[in-house]
Amino acid sequence: MALSSITYYSFESAVWKQFHARIRSGEFNIVHRITPVSPTTPSPISTKLNRYGVPFILGPLNGGLPWPSSFRDRQHAEKEWLSYLRSAYKFLPSYYATREKASAIICGSKYTLSEMPEWARSKCSYIPENGFEPSRFEYEPRGPRALPLHAAFVGRLVPYKGLDMLLEAIAPQLAGGQLILHVIGDGPQKAEIESLIHQLGIGNAVLMHGWKAHDEIQPILKRCDFSVLPSVREFGGGVVVESMALGVPPIVADYGGPAELVTDGVGIRVPFADRSSLVSGLRDAISDLLQFPDKISKLSKAAREHAVSNFTWDAKASRIIEIYNAVLGQ
Repeated sequence: MALSSITYYSFESAVWKQFHARIRSGEFNIVHRITPVSPTTPSPISTKLNRYGVPFILGPLNGGLPWPSSFRDRQHAEKEWLSYLRSAYKFLPSYYATREKASAIICGSKYTLSEMPEWARSKCSYIPENGFEPSRFEYEPRGPRALPLHAAFVGRLVPYKGLDMLLEAIAPQLAGGQLILHVIGDGPQKAEIESLIHQLGIGNAVLMHGWKAHDEIQPILKRCDFSVLPSVREFGGGVVVESMALGVPPIVADYGGPAELVTDGVGIRVPFADRSSLVSGLRDAISDLLQFPDKISKLSKAAREHAVSNFTWDAKASRIIEIYNAVLGQ
């Protein structure tokens, strides 16, 4: 990503040629660079804007989350070789100036915020990237839950998403008729996942829906009692936000973006140190819901309220306007 960022210089040069005269004339009060999201991409025009007294806002920035050290095999399976050089972007031209001249920086994750230089953090705000429109996600409170419970996995079938670990964790409950798992998604790991399902003898309890268009996912997800995202390296977590918006409490691996979106009482974060601890943690969390299904209704209501309070596009727009007003001294 750091290498591809170099090509962005030519784009910003073209932008400056297009808007230079209008910026100099005072037509714009603020310039907000929304993309690219990657923090590796500097912005040479930040210095030029500073000369004209036009506030420059950067972000949301997100990315660069390191791989957990105990999951190097999945890192290599994803061909993430350049992750070892993830800090090299700090030596790119304009890295320092971009942050120094910015009036405000929006960070899409707490990890990205932690990577900011100490002297730049006072101008940083944390606003997660993902959001939703409430009118498109109808919340329908449900009555008491009964076994078998229905769980959902939504995502690409790739190593870092961890579906194989989820299947291993809940194989006894699936085989015992206590649980049904809906797998929504496709990817290069499909054949491997299907083979694992056969080996574990849980084919009757795992429904492989395959790839679905976005508007086809919601009806399936709404029928589920909870969702599970065991991803070991996730920057954002759009499926987590949408799951909460529907009142489907999420269970997530306690790392990266999903763990930032889920708080106590709206979902479950599973701490882990390695594969074994993540598998056992998922099994324990789901076993607890199977034993006490009444907990799900409380989590469901809280998840919906949490999503509406924090992740609607209107809520995010209000946060952005607050930043704009602060930058303009209002």
